[in-house]
Amino acid sequence: MKVWHATDAFYPRIGGVERVVQDLTQSQRDLGFEVLVATRAEQGSPAREQCNGIDVVRVPFTARPTPLAYASTIRGFERTLRELAREHGAPDLIHTHLTLSGLGAARAARAIGVPLVATFYGPWHAEFLAECGPLRERGRVYAAYLDLLAASQRRMQAKLMRSANQRVALSEFSATALRELCDVGCTIVPGSVDLERFTPRLEARKRLGWPAQRTTLLSVRRLARRMGLERLIDAVAHLARGGHDLDLVIAGQGELRHELERRATDSGVADRVRFAGMLSQTQLPLALSAADLFVLPSIAHEHFGLVILESIACGTPVVGSDVGAIPELLGGFDPTLVARGSDPDALAATIAKALPELERLAGMCGAAWRERLAQRYSPQAVAQSMAQVYAEARA
Repeated sequence: MKVWHATDAFYPRIGGVERVVQDLTQSQRDLGFEVLVATRAEQGSPAREQCNGIDVVRVPFTARPTPLAYASTIRGFERTLRELAREHGAPDLIHTHLTLSGLGAARAARAIGVPLVATFYGPWHAEFLAECGPLRERGRVYAAYLDLLAASQRRMQAKLMRSANQRVALSEFSATALRELCDVGCTIVPGSVDLERFTPRLEARKRLGWPAQRTTLLSVRRLARRMGLERLIDAVAHLARGGHDLDLVIAGQGELRHELERRATDSGVADRVRFAGMLSQTQLPLALSAADLFVLPSIAHEHFGLVILESIACGTPVVGSDVGAIPELLGGFDPTLVARGSDPDALAATIAKALPELERLAGMCGAAWRERLAQRYSPQAVAQSMAQVYAEARA
């Protein structure tokens, strides 16, 4: 089968959506699919290249201002995919992963007469509004502009989802959000975890230069408002006052870096909280192996939580807030690791209960839980599930 994927971002970026698409495309290639990824251009990357064995075409777009970026991305993907069809023949199917690239791909799919599959990762407009709150302080006119952007995002995403022949969501929580967006159904196909790449690494902490004396908590997140990292820092401060000797490593980039550093200082735990910046593809499995406990403190719009699976695969248990799909995913391994809330007290209480159990929980990660990952969340299992969706889209 010849499948083209359209996504706003792809390797070398390593966010959640990017990892989902990368694992899916590589698994499809291993199954014998002819796979191509169209993605937005990256500075310094060639227009066409191979990334980890996958053919990648990078679509130029206008970066600023935002409305023009939206329009140029849609036009760029439509034009690029139609040109590819003329040059190399049409694919059997186009699979879209995010809204702007998806709308351009939808236009191209109609023009060349092939079915469209769309994966829904969450309501774009709601995530946007959850993260742009501080921008409203620029004034009423700018706040109105943000609201107009969000309304446009909602309309565009709903249009894309309605136009697809088949839709995919990563969780039941996400499927419910899709129905609320535009009252359409979907198939649940989760993200996958590469059990060869995400596996316990010997001497991982030593290789990263992390101190061995204290228990180390880790959170790998974009440093944005809805990720709950402020609350996690407060929870660590609460635990430290209670006598727990631990460190917190926060990995990732984002606009809240300085605010989070001030939060750690004001809470009296600046010496216990370290910011590791963006982790590379090689560093991420090392960091997950090196940590004693991973914490996912999201406060809104967590539609899957791929890093839960990746951490467990590396032998490190996870504590998460009871937000979005976290209870659905993490609760399938151990419900006691899901906090009863996303506030600092709830996070601190759940972490405190997990700390004496770390050895047992790590053992579960390496045995029964890893077997569960292989059965349900391996790239091969997910690729087979997606192949069934493709067959239904083409029927």
